[in-house]
Amino acid sequence: MTHKNQSAFPEANPPTGEVNEVAETYAVAKRLLPFLAKRSIPASPKNYRIFYDYLVYSNPILIKTVNELLEQDAKFLNQLSCSLYEFFYSAEALDSQARAINQATQDFMAVSSAMGRNLETARSRTNHYQQVLNNSSRQMAQMTTADEFQSVLDELVNETEAALADNDQFYTQLNAANQTIAHLQAELNNQATLARIDELTKLHNRRHLNFEAPELLAQAARTGQPLSAVIFDLDHFKRINDTWGHNFGDKVLTICAAIIKRAARPADLAVRLGGEEFLLFCPDLPLAEAIEAAERVRLEIASTDLTIRGQSLLLTISGGVAQYAAGEDLDALLDRADAALYQAKKDGRNRIRSAPDQTEPTPDTP
Repeated sequence: MTHKNQSAFPEANPPTGEVNEVAETYAVAKRLLPFLAKRSIPASPKNYRIFYDYLVYSNPILIKTVNELLEQDAKFLNQLSCSLYEFFYSAEALDSQARAINQATQDFMAVSSAMGRNLETARSRTNHYQQVLNNSSRQMAQMTTADEFQSVLDELVNETEAALADNDQFYTQLNAANQTIAHLQAELNNQATLARIDELTKLHNRRHLNFEAPELLAQAARTGQPLSAVIFDLDHFKRINDTWGHNFGDKVLTICAAIIKRAARPADLAVRLGGEEFLLFCPDLPLAEAIEAAERVRLEIASTDLTIRGQSLLLTISGGVAQYAAGEDLDALLDRADAALYQAKKDGRNRIRSAPDQTEPTPDTP
C-alpha cells in the first residue's frame, strides 16, 4: 500500500547510492564515539571531524600525525584540536584528491568550451559549403560557354579544398580533445584508487572495506557461503617506535603488510585498519581455514629476520578470527574478531584466537 506522503514527496525516498552513503557515515559514527571515549578524547566538533577522517583514512598525513600523537598519549584538548584543524582543514590544506578533481573539472570545462566553438565553426563551414554547392548547381544549369563552366569549377574546387582543410583541422582538434578527456579519466580513476589505498603499506584502507564489504556480506547471506574476518595486531609496536624510531616502525609495518598481502587469495581483501592493525576479509572461507591462514601469517612474521644497528629484533603478531553469522553487519563481525584478538593478547600475544562459530546452533544450557 502506497502512503500519500510517498507519492507527494518522492524526494523522501533517496536513491540507492545516497542510502549507501548515509549507512556508511552512520557506521563510522557508531565506531567514532566509543573510540573517543576509550581514549578520553573530548567529542568536540573539531575532534569529531579529525577522527572521522582518521577512521575512514581519507588523509594519510593526518593519519600519521594522529598516530604519533596517540602514541605520545596526547589529550586532544582545545589548543591541540584547533591547531590540527587549522593545519588540515584550512583553505590552503586541500588534499591532493580535491585538487586533482578541481583541476580535472577546469580542464574538462576548457575542453568542452573549445569543442563547442569548434563544432559551431564546423557547422557554419558546412552550411556555407552547402550554399556554394547549391549556387554552383543553379549556375551550371544556366551556362552556355566553357569559360563560364570553368569559372564555376574553379570556385567549387577552392571551396572544397577550404572545407577539407577545415575538416582536417576539426578532426585534429577532436582527436586532441579525446586524448585530453582520456587523460582526465585516467587521472580521476587514479585518484579514486588512491583514495582507497593506504599510502604506506599499499594495502586497501577502511574506506575501501566500507565500500566492498556490504555486497560481500549480502552475498554470504544469499548463498549461505562462509565469510571470515581476521584482525591482526602487531605485538608491542609502540615499544618498537619508541626504541627505534618511526621510520623503522614504518618499515616493520610495510614488511608485515607484504606478508599479509601474500597470504591473501585473489578474492580476499587485505586491509590496513589503522596504526599497527590489519585485516584479512575472506569470502568463501570457513572459520577453520581462516584460522590456518592466520597461523601461516603469524609464523612467517615470527620467523622474519629483522636487524637494526647490529641487534636482532623478534617481531610477533596476534590475531582474532570470526566467521560471519546471518544478520550481522560489518561492525558486528569485526567486533567479534576484535574480541578474539583481545583474548589472544590476554593469553600472552603471538597467537591466534577465534570467536565462537555462530553459524552452528548453540546447545541449550540447563
